[in-house]
This record gives sequence, C-alpha cells and structure tokens, in this order.
Amino acid sequence: MKRLIFQVDIKITDEEHKKPGMRRYRPVDDLYKLSEFRARKYSNIWNTDYFKLTDPSFLPDKHPVFHRLKMYEFDYDQILYLDMDAVILDGCPNPFDLFMNHDFSAVRDRDWDKNTINTQIHRKKINKLYEAKDDYRSFCSGVMLVHRNFLNKTRNHWRDLLYTYDKRGRGIREFLINW
Repeated sequence: MKRLIFQVDIKITDEEHKKPGMRRYRPVDDLYKLSEFRARKYSNIWNTDYFKLTDPSFLPDKHPVFHRLKMYEFDYDQILYLDMDAVILDGCPNPFDLFMNHDFSAVRDRDWDKNTINTQIHRKKINKLYEAKDDYRSFCSGVMLVHRNFLNKTRNHWRDLLYTYDKRGRGIREFLINW
C-alpha cells in the first residue's frame, strides 16, 4: 500500500497578502521547521513517502490553503495531509493503520459527543454557517487522512466546487464538507 505524508508550505508575498482572500496568519518559521522535521521523521517510522509542496503553480490564483487539493494528482492509497503548524508528537499511533477502513478522517473541531446546550447551540450555528446537514460535525482541515476511495469518488467534482465556493468567500473546510 502506497502512503504519503503531505504538507503545503507556499509563501505569500507582502503584496499578495494585501489582496482579498489572501490574508492569513504569518508563518512561524521555527514551528514550520519543527512540523516538517517531525513529519519526515514519522514518514520514516511509518514507512511512507513525504512531500512538501512549495510551488504555487498548481492553483496560481488561489490561496495556498487550497493547494492541499494537489492530493488529487498523487498516486497513493492513503494521504495524510498536515498543515505546517501541525506537529506529530512522540508516541503518536500510526493513523494509516488505525483508520485503514475509513475513506476520510479528520481531527474534530469540538467534542461533539457532549450533549450540552452549548454544544447543541454551537452545532446549529456551525451547520447553518456551512449550509450543512443537522448531523454534520465540523472538523479541522489541517489534519486529514484521505483514502484513494474518497479521491476517486470526488475526483471529477472538486474543481467546479472550488471555484463555486471561492466566489462565495468560503474556505477549504466549507468546501470539503459539501462533498
């Protein structure tokens, strides 16, 4: 089984940073270096490939956050996408093995299992914002494990959705939940 740990580290110039839709947090170089170091270390431990995208030509008119969609061009059975500010900690179990039977896995945004009034209110608010179904549970798109099945099912749709959602000012998470 072919597996990949994938990160995107595309720099935005000061001029690009001023354009609408291109704002983002400024990179923290030490954190990014640590994240890459740990991702590379665990790619060796888990016997996977590692790739860091630094070239913006894949989607030159899009914010770097959308460049994670480059995963559609890769020939892997499983891809673990990590934002550059996500750090794999010692003792982390192998997610490729743990979630072998899942087409799409991501870190949840909130403890959705809590049945409190605050959780219910937050879920309704998030679902309305994302135009999602009532049972949707938001997730962090900065840590995702994607299986070939998911990529195959969505391969012919992502570009159309990308430009539709981008025009509405939506981000990558909102884009992903509507697949």
